[in-house]
Amino acid sequence: MNWQEYRNSIRQNGKTKTRQNLKSKQVTSPILVNGQEIGWVVKFWSPIYCSWAWKATVLVDSKLYHKTKLDSEEAITWAKCKWSVLSSGRKYFAESLKEWLTLQDKSIVDLAEEVGCSRDVVYKWMNGDSYPSVEFLVRICQVFNPKEWEKSYTAFSRMIDLEK
Repeated sequence: MNWQEYRNSIRQNGKTKTRQNLKSKQVTSPILVNGQEIGWVVKFWSPIYCSWAWKATVLVDSKLYHKTKLDSEEAITWAKCKWSVLSSGRKYFAESLKEWLTLQDKSIVDLAEEVGCSRDVVYKWMNGDSYPSVEFLVRICQVFNPKEWEKSYTAFSRMIDLEK
C-alpha cells in the first residue's frame, strides 16, 4: 500500500481499522482464468475462526462478490466457479427445476401445491427471477427426491449460492 492509498484508507475507515487491515492481510494474489484476472485472494487472520483464513473476491459486471474459506484452494475454486456461472448468464437452478418438472410429469400448479406456495412464486423460480428460501428448497427436494433429498438439497444450495 502506497502513501496515497494509506491516506485514503484512513479517511474512509479511520486509523484503527486501517491498522487492523494492514496487520491482518498477509498475502494477496490474483486469481486467473485463461490469463485473465477475475479477482484476488487474500490471506488474513480471522478472529471468528481463530486461525488464518482466505478471502476470495471476484469482480463480475462491476459487482464484487466475496467468500471466506479456510483453505486457499477452496477459495480459488469458489472464485472460479462463481465467475464462470455469473459470466455465462445461465440460470442453472431454473433449468434444473424445469427439467425435474418434465421428468416427473408435474405441472407448476402441482409443485406449488406440494411445496405450499403460489404458482407465481414457482414461475419466478423457473425464470431465474428469484430463488427459494431454505424451507422451500427442502420441500422441493423432498417432493422430487424423497429418499435422498439431502444430496439434492446440498447440490441445489451450492448452485443457488453461486448464482446469487
